[in-house]
Amino acid sequence: MWTAIIALLLLLLSQGLSLIATLVIMLMRTGRELSSLSPSALLQNEPDASLFGTCNLFFTLLLIWLLCSTRLTAPRPLRAFAQGMPARWVWSIVAFMLLSFGLSLTLHPFAIEDEVVTRTFLSMKDNVWCVLLIVLAGPVSEELIFRACIVRVLRPSGGFIAILCSALAFAVVHGNLMQGIPAFFMGIALALLYLHTGDVRLCIPAHVCNNLVGYLQMRFCPDSEWLDASPAWLPVSAGMALIVAGSALLCVFLLRGNSEPSSQSPLQNA
Repeated sequence: MWTAIIALLLLLLSQGLSLIATLVIMLMRTGRELSSLSPSALLQNEPDASLFGTCNLFFTLLLIWLLCSTRLTAPRPLRAFAQGMPARWVWSIVAFMLLSFGLSLTLHPFAIEDEVVTRTFLSMKDNVWCVLLIVLAGPVSEELIFRACIVRVLRPSGGFIAILCSALAFAVVHGNLMQGIPAFFMGIALALLYLHTGDVRLCIPAHVCNNLVGYLQMRFCPDSEWLDASPAWLPVSAGMALIVAGSALLCVFLLRGNSEPSSQSPLQNA
């Protein structure tokens, strides 16, 4: 349990250090000396989104190194990629993406978007370091913490507890409803994939694909006027259909069992 708590605290620490570093650099650009800085001076400045993303990338990479070099996560969690990934696992990524699209469409009429979060991501979309954070470094660090650490640590207490606690923590750390609600349900799916495979070879690609599609949508078609103009029942119905299709495909993947003898199914760990 303590390893999971420490991993979460390290994630929050990396976010806090990224924010402080961003504000300090912004103030230094104005010509002020570090000795003149105070907490109130830092809080009075709105952070530059691109600069924050760049700083966050540095601290996230540091966090990944720390997680991989200690016993906070599964031993050598990224080494499993050298074993390759069975071709049939691709269908589980398709299932995960269907769930993601379905949730996005279903939640759209409820207008839970956060303007600050949206504005922040739009400010990051043209910065290569921010893109690497959103698409690659962020998903890797989150999978190491929430799946390879929290799910693994809570696994002996039962699959249900491990899935629920990791999904709740995954949702809460996002800090807003716009990301938190989808993160909870996506966290459940990712925890199931981790319990089924026993490592992050499937969780990381699924998470990366999800964030990549989200970035491409934000980059090339940020407006959703066609959805806003359509009746509410249309995106909800389409979203629910995708959720059902994704859930069915995911269940088929989980119930077929894993062909690798070293891995266990989630039913064996529940």
